[in-house]
Amino acid sequence: MRFVRDNDPYNIRQEPSYVQQRPRRSRRFLFIGIALCVACLAVIGAIVLGVILVYGIRFRYRNPSQYLPSITCDVSHATCGCPGRPLTQKNSSSRIVGGQDAVENSWPWVVALTTAEDVLNLKTSLNPFCAGFIISDDIIITAAHCLKNVNSQRLRILTGVHDLRSFVPNSKNTYEVYSIISHEDYRVTPENIQLNDIALIKLRQKLSGINNRLCLPSTSSTFPKSKIIAVVVGWGKLQASSSRNSPTLQQLVLPIVSDNNAKCKQHVANSNIQFCAGHETLHVDSCAGDSGSPLMIVENNRYVAAGLVSYGNKQCDSSESPGIYTRISFYSQWINQTIKRF
Repeated sequence: MRFVRDNDPYNIRQEPSYVQQRPRRSRRFLFIGIALCVACLAVIGAIVLGVILVYGIRFRYRNPSQYLPSITCDVSHATCGCPGRPLTQKNSSSRIVGGQDAVENSWPWVVALTTAEDVLNLKTSLNPFCAGFIISDDIIITAAHCLKNVNSQRLRILTGVHDLRSFVPNSKNTYEVYSIISHEDYRVTPENIQLNDIALIKLRQKLSGINNRLCLPSTSSTFPKSKIIAVVVGWGKLQASSSRNSPTLQQLVLPIVSDNNAKCKQHVANSNIQFCAGHETLHVDSCAGDSGSPLMIVENNRYVAAGLVSYGNKQCDSSESPGIYTRISFYSQWINQTIKRF
């Protein structure tokens, strides 16, 4: 580099410095601009991807018709777990707090629990307080808390129900109860956790026209496994703030939640007898009035009872905390022994 005197008339020492700095600053600004553009594109891409994922999941779980576990079986030859009709229909609405209307007669083993007064004083529609499911021609399984302080002589079991507004009770779809047996260790903890929330109902007469029941699982402490897709049905509330149940039977697809899930562990006292199901990001769940309804999964091309709707948060929102279900496989021996006691 050439140096010049300060008093040299041709001294342009500052100019070269200025000229040399300009391209450096320009390059710096160019690099900064490129970096900002890349960062902006990355953020925009992340947002777009997030929207696609969120709405994709919502579409999946709010349109369970496309994601119901499908099976092919012959109702006339099946002993259990074979749906009465195809499980999906077009233009079904989003209900059960995020579910959809079930196809009529698709879940033939699901029953509604109500009172004799509700049947006799029928004005506009029935208002069942719980549900259950058929396991034999005269035995129903439901949640024990549904039958707390319930007089068996006043209890009525309704079969073949789809729309509560158009259901007409008669001798072929309305059954009196012979006896109720709730689990002997059923109790509610101070934290309002339902333990051993299962009960059996024996009918006074055998079911008429019902040629199907729901399959029971084998004894297993790990059934059902986490992340498996399950289906829950019921006439429970469509919104937590609603005063009445859904008029039509609803169905909802839910994944089984891991026992190690933090939110699940907060609300489950014993993972051997309970498990969680629900989606962590969607506002969908079973709700009040769905208690006793079956949560079902497909095994060996049949629907199997994995759980019973037991309890959940008051918002009926699985994104807050998953729903809690009685693990039916744990009670296989109890079910068989209790049936012999009737």
